[in-house]
Amino acid sequence: MKSIHVFLHTSPHEPNYYSRSTVLQTPYPTDDTRVIVRLVRTAIAGLCKRSY
Repeated sequence: MKSIHVFLHTSPHEPNYYSRSTVLQTPYPTDDTRVIVRLVRTAIAGLCKRSY
């Protein structure tokens, strides 16, 4: 895999619906779970809002 699409959202039926996403590019193709998890955790930290 050379890119990862990370997204999150709250219930679209709630009044304060929140949705964010990002696409991460890797410098080289990888199937190493450790690399993938590290990238996704970094992305999630940037996408999350504390109030949700």
